[in-house]
Amino acid sequence: MNKEIVQYRSDEKYNYLVEDCIAIITQRIKNSRQQLIIAYAEIGERIVSDKFYNKFGKGNQEFLKGLFLDIGICSSNGYAAIALYEKYFLNRFQDVSTGMEILMSEEFLPEGDNLSWNKIKTKYLVESQRQEDRLADQENCSHQHLKCLRCGKIIDVSQIKCLKCGAGSIVENE
Repeated sequence: MNKEIVQYRSDEKYNYLVEDCIAIITQRIKNSRQQLIIAYAEIGERIVSDKFYNKFGKGNQEFLKGLFLDIGICSSNGYAAIALYEKYFLNRFQDVSTGMEILMSEEFLPEGDNLSWNKIKTKYLVESQRQEDRLADQENCSHQHLKCLRCGKIIDVSQIKCLKCGAGSIVENE
């Protein structure tokens, strides 16, 4: 049995299969990072363009904290979503998806495949979030649970496993 394993693992067709599967995973991870950025831009767009927000929520931290809690995102992601939309999309593009394609080739080109939501927040939106907001968010945002935007199910972060190696202890934020 061991001899058979060694034989097919050294076969060119097997190596092509492995390389192709790795390429699929790599591409899908890149796509998911970009989709997360688009989702936060769309959340920012939805909030900023809402009449109720403009009447009661603009500048009202209690309103926004409650809104972010009910949406299922932490305050730092909520404020960053608004800042992302206002800084890069508002009065510039008709829709977020088209705008994102243009921004990828203009504003975020140096990041290439390494662009992530965390990088957007920490590198491109640094000036948009006050230091006191960051400190408050660090205290109130444990990142232990995620809420599905489609069905509302709460997902325990400790149950998430790496697609490549199956590890359950993923510590790097993307």
